[in-house]
Order: sequence, then C-alpha cells, then structure tokens
Amino acid sequence: MIFLTGLFMKTSFSIAFLEIFPRSAGHTIILVKPHYNDMSELPDDICESVYLFAKKAMNALKTVYQAERVYLCTMCDGAVNHFHLQLIPRYKGEKIGSTNFVRPREEYIADPEVIQKLREYFKSEIE
Repeated sequence: MIFLTGLFMKTSFSIAFLEIFPRSAGHTIILVKPHYNDMSELPDDICESVYLFAKKAMNALKTVYQAERVYLCTMCDGAVNHFHLQLIPRYKGEKIGSTNFVRPREEYIADPEVIQKLREYFKSEIE
C-alpha cells in the first residue's frame, strides 16, 4: 500500500499515516483496523482508545510540524468507505475555520526525517 511510506504509528486497533494527497503539511489519517461504518458502531473501549490515539497524534503534529492547531474530522464516506479520522494541521497566519477542510490537495513528498521524528515522539509518549 502506498500510504505505508508515511506510516508513523501502529497499534493493535489503528494506524496513523500521512495523507498521500494532503490539504496541508502533516495531514494525517487514523484508520481503525476493524471495519466500522461510522463512530456510532465503535465499541466504547475502541472509541476511547482511538480518540486518545488521535490526541497523541495531534500533539506529535504540533511538535514536529510546529502546527498552531490541528483540526479533527471523522470520515466514513469517499474512497475509504470506513470509519476513520483525519487530522488537518493549521499553521500560524493561515485562515481559521472550515475552509481548511476543502483546501486544494497537494502532492505528498515523503520526508524520512519527519517520519522518524513522528515515530520518536510516539515512542516517548508510550514509554
């Protein structure tokens, strides 16, 4: 799978990877491994774990990418017709609000150094 080049965290229930057509630098997808159509189908323990995982990913993006804020959006339609989260960083000086969810997509350029920093951030959070 192409997204594995941007994979930076994996647990027994989810994976986090950088979007291959990001709306901003650091745009991240958190995919829940078991299939659920939407959040209402998540068992409570998985729901709690996924959102705690997302919080750690948001903090990693703020630290590594120096994002001012990170928007969280739940998704369950489109190309990935499966419940997943999108984290879209917003940077200082950028417009605030929902227009960030519809910005033009960019080309993903793999940066192994950034991926390694994200992985190290997560490793320090887990230990």
